[in-house]
This record gives sequence, structure tokens and C-alpha cells, in this order.
Amino acid sequence: MPAGWQKAIDVFSHDTALRYAGWSVVVADANTGKILTERQGDLGLPAASTQKIFTSIAAYALLGRQYQFETKWGYTGNIRDGVLSGDLVLMPSGDPSFGSWRYAGSRPEVILDSLVAAVKKAGIVRVTGKLRIMHIRWENSIPDGWIWQDIGNYYGAGAYALNWRENQFDLVFESPDKIGEQTKVISTRPAFLEGFGVRNEVLSGAAGSGDNSIIYLAPGADSGWVSGTIPVREKGFEVSGSLPDPERQFLAELRQQLNRNGVPVLQEGGPASDQQTTLWTYRSPPLDSLNYWFLRKSINLYGEALLKAIAGKAGHTASTASGVEVLRNFWQQQGIDQHAIMVIDGSGLSPQNRITCRSLVSALLYAAKQPWFPGFYASMPVYNGMRLKSGSISGSRAFAGYHRSANGREYVLAVVANNYSCSSSQIVRKMFELLDQLK
Repeated sequence: MPAGWQKAIDVFSHDTALRYAGWSVVVADANTGKILTERQGDLGLPAASTQKIFTSIAAYALLGRQYQFETKWGYTGNIRDGVLSGDLVLMPSGDPSFGSWRYAGSRPEVILDSLVAAVKKAGIVRVTGKLRIMHIRWENSIPDGWIWQDIGNYYGAGAYALNWRENQFDLVFESPDKIGEQTKVISTRPAFLEGFGVRNEVLSGAAGSGDNSIIYLAPGADSGWVSGTIPVREKGFEVSGSLPDPERQFLAELRQQLNRNGVPVLQEGGPASDQQTTLWTYRSPPLDSLNYWFLRKSINLYGEALLKAIAGKAGHTASTASGVEVLRNFWQQQGIDQHAIMVIDGSGLSPQNRITCRSLVSALLYAAKQPWFPGFYASMPVYNGMRLKSGSISGSRAFAGYHRSANGREYVLAVVANNYSCSSSQIVRKMFELLDQLK
């Protein structure tokens, strides 16, 4: 280890902010895999989004870097003289990118236009049946252990069989000039929210105070509320929530688009199970691209969708519990004890997750030997001049990843701290001062 490491780790370990904390650090040689230094490397701690490393690597290994979700659009019944005597049916695949604004081909308006174009190309001008969603073996729920304060907000969106707009909606606020006064929601994105409403209890806070609001909205609910504060004198301040029923929102937008284009559909129906004739197929970007957003922007939805896809690929119902089982078994096969990865989701959002720094380092060492490693590495964010996946949840900060020092030595590292008695920004600074010794 570098000459200054021992002094730095002593300073870190005796910091008063860590007196009642649980913390761990492990550093390994990236080329040999040898553990160079560790403190409490086998201590299980909640590491928040740093846990995404396990899901990401397992997805590459079990699904493949070119894996794509495939969503099909078709119909049942028959077409005669422009009339479809049957239903229009979408067969989803759990694709988290369906309707996402992050890719040119997946944007909501592009998807809706493509669906309508396929119908018109088939010569359909009227539908006697309904709009339906095909039933697939996919669990439509959020993971157990996610907390009430998270699930109504965009980062708490569940991964459903049909995901739409990343299961996100936006409230656009206007705030008054004085602190403590009622704000106003001036618009939403999408322009209409189908089947639910959100009561506004947000007040104006100090200038520059940022978003201190929380949306309380349960999956499947028809009403919720948003409370907290946003800064004064805002004219377009966005707060993002999770759609309580993405399927309902999608069907309403699709029916509106069909009606606008002269293909009236009177209503949406329940799940479809009949064999359908395919009109159009949407394929998601490959895993390499999805993983970029999963790690670089830490989108929980992508991780939960990949976890369920892993379960489905293994022949199980695409559920969180089955995905976790497959995930932990995979890592057991790579030499990581299952008890070092005690998780209940694929993204790290639950505060009940527990992982060890040693297991993080072992996973990163495994990834570095794989042919798909360049794509995985490119997805890792950059913090403190190092390739690190960060994790942040109430009372916990974590970093894990790779670094090459000025003298060319390559390290794999992980550091986690919980229950510290300083601010989040202060503990991050202390962690970076420790990791700076590897530069």
C-alpha cells in the first residue's frame, strides 16, 4: 500500500464522526486479486446504490451484453373491410426503456406513432373489441422493504410487465415570493394523468433550498399528496413521482392517439391471453446501453427490471424474490458466500439490504476478467477522479470501483460508512481523503 495509507486509515478510524458508526474498507490489487488492506471487510452494511454492481454484473453474465427486451403489438380476431373484429393487444416484456425519453427510438411520441402506423398499415380503421395488455409471467409489484417515503417518488417506481415513461410523471410548480406560502402546480408531464390525482400541500422554502418535497402515492392508488417545500420565486420547478399504474396511463394515451388518427377504440379491457397476429415489434437498446443508465444515473427501475428478467431467463416467474434467489446463487457459484449478499431488491433502495465490502471487491474483480468488461467499466461514474459507483441512503454512504494510480498501479476498492454523526457531504469528504492515498 502507498506510504500514506496507514496514517490515513488511522485518522479515519479514530474520527469522532465514526464513533458510533459501522464502517468497512477493502482494497485489492486489480491484476492479482490480492487483498492489500481491509478493515471489517466482512461486516454486512446497507450500501444503497453501490449494491447495483451485483445486479449489473449478473445481468451481463446471465442475459448477455446484447440482450434486448422485446415488446410486440398485434391483434386477435380478423380484419374485413377495414374493421377489426377482435382486440388490439400489446404483449409487454418488462422493458424499462419502453416510452423512455433517453433514447430517440423509445420516446413516448415515437412509440405511440409507431403503434398507430402499424394499425393503419394493416388497413384497420375501426375496432369492435378493446385495447388489451397480454398477460405474461411477470410480477407487478414493488419490492418488499421499500419505504413509504420513497415509493411515490420517481426513484421508487416499481418494475412492471408494462413500463411506460420510466413509470414517471412530473409536477411543474410555481412558488410565491414569500417563505411559507402555498405553491401552485401549473402543469404536469404527461399533459394528463390518467385515473389519479395528487393533492398539493407544498409550501415555499428559502431561496436555493432545493427540492425538499415528498410525494405520497401508493401503487394502484387513485389519489395521493405531495408535501414539503420548494424554493421561493420558482416559475417551472419540477418534482417527479412514480406512476401508480403505468398500464392505465399507457392505454389512455394510446387510445387517445388512435382516436386522433381516425381509428376509434371505445374502451380498454382486461388482460389478454389469446394468440395474436403481430403487427409491430419494439426492441429495447441492448444491455450495454441500458446498463449505462442503470449505473451512471443510478435508475432503480432499470435494476429491478433486469433482476426480474434474470429470473425469467432462468425459467421462473419474473419476480423480485426469484430474481434475488438467482442473483445470490450466481454469486455463490463465483465464490461469494450468499450471506455476504443479503439483499431483497436489485437496486439497493431498501434500507434492509446488507452487503460486505469484500463481496463488492470480489464482484468487481470478477467483472474485470470478462469479455464484456469494457461496457461495464464505461458505465461506472467518475467520483474523486476514480471510477466509482456511489451509494446514498439515509445515514449511509458508499463507494466501490476501480482506480489507476499515478505510478500505474491498479486498485479495486470498496468503502462503506453507516450511522456517522456528521453530514453526508462531510463523510464523503472524509472518505475521499482516505481514498486519495491511492492516487
